[in-house]
Amino acid sequence: MRCSKCGAELSEDTKFCSYCGNKVEMPPKQETVSEEDIPPISLDEQVQDFQNQKEPPKSLADRMREKASAKWGKLSTYGKIATVAIVVFALLFIVALLSGKTAATIIAVLQIALSVVAVLMHRGIIKIEQKKGWLKWLLLGIAALLTVLNVMSYSWGTANKNKPTPNQTADTSIAAVSVAAPYGAAECLEQDYTTIQAAFYAAGFTNIEAEKVEDLQATDVDKVNTIDAISVDGKTDFTKEQEFQSDDEVLIRYHGYAKCNVKIHVDFVPNLIFSKYDVNLLLNGIEQGTLTHGEDQDFELSIDPGEYTLTFERGLRTKSWTPEGGN
Repeated sequence: MRCSKCGAELSEDTKFCSYCGNKVEMPPKQETVSEEDIPPISLDEQVQDFQNQKEPPKSLADRMREKASAKWGKLSTYGKIATVAIVVFALLFIVALLSGKTAATIIAVLQIALSVVAVLMHRGIIKIEQKKGWLKWLLLGIAALLTVLNVMSYSWGTANKNKPTPNQTADTSIAAVSVAAPYGAAECLEQDYTTIQAAFYAAGFTNIEAEKVEDLQATDVDKVNTIDAISVDGKTDFTKEQEFQSDDEVLIRYHGYAKCNVKIHVDFVPNLIFSKYDVNLLLNGIEQGTLTHGEDQDFELSIDPGEYTLTFERGLRTKSWTPEGGN
């Protein structure tokens, strides 16, 4: 035993150091425990303790998930947005490739390329000035907007594919049926063409054409819109109740006025005091032309005989007259 103050060697029963006089404190005796005093531990308890102390090994998926989570946490906001965008564009590329859509595939490749360039700019591999950092956002935005075009490209060309061909139209059209003429050709002459046209429609004819013959003068008002000639399937001598096919052509030629060629000369007196403006020329409310302010002008019109109202827009002048037949 040694003195705690001077370190001198002392005997076990010494109470004071014979060299420095320091009181020697005896250390407490440690109780020794024999193995017989320790209760035995069962085998099940030992196995349970071993399982609690030993952590189960992690699977490959768990390790990959932890690595991915760690890398994702280190990414900046831009890096996270770009990563999600590239994944989406890659999925669009795979879908387009499997669908055989060339346009969608090309657009998806372009989206991926723009995103990769934007990421390289962000990481400094592609050098850009600091004040032009908005370029990486622009490229990413353009790539995102192309998604709309990518989706729309799937419908390109489908309209023509769904449109029936002439042969298909003929095959699916309603078959012609047998119908009877409501009047004979002679009965139709000099009748109002609208009445005869309505009668043929009511009888089941579906292919009716009306053609105006401009051969009347202003004095022939009683013949206006009356039938000059009529034919069904090219026959001009058909009789009432004669059988035809519903899609046979019915051609009705009816009388109308011969056109009058009218020339109008306008002396445009300019407004020298108030505001200057152009003037529109209207015939029965239908615009026929515009007069440039202060310039005289001629108008040539081809119209049916009758009474018309000539109007200069803005209420400058109104005049009515009845054109005669001829020029």
